[in-house]
Amino acid sequence: MNPKTLALLFASSLFTNAAPTATNDLVARACTTVTPSWVDILDKAYPNQGNTGSKFALTRTGGPGTNTRKTAFIFQNIPAGSTGCMLQIEWPAGSDFGDGSNTANLFTTEDFHTWTPTWNHQPKTIAQVASTNLPTDKNSDAFKTILYADSCKPNMGFLLELAEWQQQAGDFSFTQKGWGYDTKIGFSMIYNC
Repeated sequence: MNPKTLALLFASSLFTNAAPTATNDLVARACTTVTPSWVDILDKAYPNQGNTGSKFALTRTGGPGTNTRKTAFIFQNIPAGSTGCMLQIEWPAGSDFGDGSNTANLFTTEDFHTWTPTWNHQPKTIAQVASTNLPTDKNSDAFKTILYADSCKPNMGFLLELAEWQQQAGDFSFTQKGWGYDTKIGFSMIYNC
């Protein structure tokens, strides 16, 4: 047998022996999904008071520089070794959060799990990571998207506010899903997929 034929037979036997295992040997990975540990409305009318609960609220009275309510939220105790943290927002069809200019910007923040932010003591923002348009009428379609993905940290903080470039007023609020509320609106952190 010539050397080229022998080499081809050897190579093809390697591929045959290295065939993948049957799919019934593979185990599907299950994602972990959690809602924010807590949500805090930062209200300019109450500059030194935190307002923790289950609601998000964003308000702007006019053009740039007129935001009067923002919302900080944090995911705590993400287990060490978790991978692929993805921040998702979703709402069902027919959602209506408010009216006016509806583009909201999302920022990552410093870890603030040991203190409650206020208007006068806001968490330091690290970077703007996304923008999203909030629904303004009952004819809105269902919506679900990943706004941010990064490596996981034990505590991951965010700040949501109406975009400063908009020229009109806006007023939006919604109750975060989870915590015993029958709603499909809000943020969730997905990891270990």
